[in-house]
Amino acid sequence: MTSDAASGSLPRKRRVRFIVLCLALLAGPVLAEAMLRWLLFSQSALAERLGARLREPSLFVASPNTDDYTTLFARFALGARLQPGIPPYADPELGWIGAEIDPRTYRHAAEERIAGRRPVLLYGSSFAGCAGHERGCFEELLEDSELGERYGLLNYSVSGHGVDQNLLLLRKSVDLYAARDPVVVLAFVLESDMDRATLSYFTRPKPRFRARDDGEFVLEPPDGLDLADYLERHPPSIRSYFWRYLVNSAVGPSLETRKRWEGELERRAELEAVSEFLLREFGRECSARGLEHFVLLFHTRAVLATPPQPGELEAHALMDELGLPWIDSREDVERALAQRSSSLEELYGTSSHPSALGTAVLFEALERGLARLSTEARADR
Repeated sequence: MTSDAASGSLPRKRRVRFIVLCLALLAGPVLAEAMLRWLLFSQSALAERLGARLREPSLFVASPNTDDYTTLFARFALGARLQPGIPPYADPELGWIGAEIDPRTYRHAAEERIAGRRPVLLYGSSFAGCAGHERGCFEELLEDSELGERYGLLNYSVSGHGVDQNLLLLRKSVDLYAARDPVVVLAFVLESDMDRATLSYFTRPKPRFRARDDGEFVLEPPDGLDLADYLERHPPSIRSYFWRYLVNSAVGPSLETRKRWEGELERRAELEAVSEFLLREFGRECSARGLEHFVLLFHTRAVLATPPQPGELEAHALMDELGLPWIDSREDVERALAQRSSSLEELYGTSSHPSALGTAVLFEALERGLARLSTEARADR
C-alpha cells in the first residue's frame, strides 16, 4: 500500500470510529432504559427479585400527590397480582364505597341500631373508619358515652376516600336521614385527604372536580372501575425512567426543584381552589337542608410532633371565612400527651393510623363538637 493510500484510509477509519462511538453512546442509555423497565415492570420472578429495591415511586417521582406517583405505586405494589376485573364495593360515581353502605340506596347497614336517637352522619376516610384496629371505633365510643343516649352514629367513612368523595357520598345519603335532623360531620386528615382531590387515581380510579375557565367546577367521574384496565390505559407520563432515576439520585437537583419541574406549583394552586370549593359545598349542602354540621380535623403523627404549620392555620382561616364550624383534634392530642403522659407512639402504634387509644383521644374532639352544638342549642332557647 502506498503512503497516499494509507493516508487516505486514515480519515475513513476515524469516521468509522466516530460513528461507532456515537452509536455506543446512544445505545448505552437505550439499553439502560430497556433493562430498567424490565426490572421495574416485568412480572417474572427474576425481575421482581432483582428490581425489588428499584420499585419505589419516589425514585422516579418527586411529588407523592400526583397521578404519576399513585399509579406507579399501584404497579409496583401489585406486580403479578394485578389481574383484570372490578374490585369489591366498586361504585361508578364514587369509585368505591364501604361494605356497610348499600350500593343501590346508600343506606347504612347500622341505621336500625340508632333507634329513635338523633343520627350523627360521619363522613371521612381511614382515620374516621378506625383502620388501625378492629374495636373501639367512633360509633362504639359514642354509644358508651353520655351523649349516647341522645345520638347514634352512622359511620360513612370509607378507607382511601378524599374529601371530594366524602362530599359526593354525603349528597347520595344525607337525604335518607334528613327528616330525623342529623348532625353531619366531615372528618379528614388535613395533610393527606384533601390532596386526593387533585388525583384521578388513589388506590383505585376515582372522581375529581375540575375547574372550568369561568371558575365553576365540573365533576369528572372515574374512568372505569377495572383496575388493571385503567392502569393499562393511564400509564405514568414518564418518558425515560433511566433519566428520572438519574435526576432523583442523591447528586441530582433538590427535592423542591424536582417538584417544581413536575408542576407542583400549579397543583398547589389547583388544590387551594378545589379545597375552598369542597368546603363551601359541604356547608351549603347542610345549610340548605337546615342541618347542623361541622368539620373535624385530624392530623398525621409526624405533623403532631411539630407546632401548627402555616397550612394548618390557613385551613382554620378558610373555614372561618366560609362560616364553617370546625373542631381541630390537635388540641385533644396535645392535652392527652400532657395530662396522661401518653406518647405519639402509643397513640399511633406501629402504623400510620391511630391505635385504639389514639382513636379514643380523637373521639374527644368529636365529642366536643357534639357538646358544643348542644350548648349552642340551649343558648338559643
